[in-house]
Amino acid sequence: LRIAAYRFENRGYVDMVSDSDPSKVVIANDFGGVLNNRTEVGGNEFAGVRASLLWQPADNLSVTLMHARQDLDQNGMSYIDPDIGGYKSTALDFNGEFDGQEGRSDEGSFTNLVINYDLSWGNLISSTTISDSTQIRDIAGSRFIPLPLPIRNENSRDNFTQELRVSSQLSGPVQFLGGIYYE
Repeated sequence: LRIAAYRFENRGYVDMVSDSDPSKVVIANDFGGVLNNRTEVGGNEFAGVRASLLWQPADNLSVTLMHARQDLDQNGMSYIDPDIGGYKSTALDFNGEFDGQEGRSDEGSFTNLVINYDLSWGNLISSTTISDSTQIRDIAGSRFIPLPLPIRNENSRDNFTQELRVSSQLSGPVQFLGGIYYE
């Protein structure tokens, strides 16, 4: 049994200076937007865990089961406005929608089962994987149109993959590999 866990953070590098953009100030006043003024926007945190278990019931048979999960949370989006200069940008916060500000959230996991059978002249390997993921992006529409508009892009995916292959371990210079793959 092997278990690994990790967590790391990256600081953001974009400064939101929305109160320096006169058009964003007008939009905020006229349409009820909230000026986005923060530093270190785009910072993120990754956290994950992986566990694998090897079972070898016979000398010529091994079974490995692995499960992994990773989460990503990002504070704001790392868009840079080339008209402002430096690592700066402007946008309007969401005034209560989607936790009030831009951001990103990804969650994913997969489970993999590998069965390896030694045929003495080669190996027969089966690999089965089931995975799922969800990505959410909350973006300020004020970057594209002059209104305090929150945009949410949400995507979920479930996936199944099966691979079966035979590989030789012959004594001569010629070897072969063949199999089928389904996704």
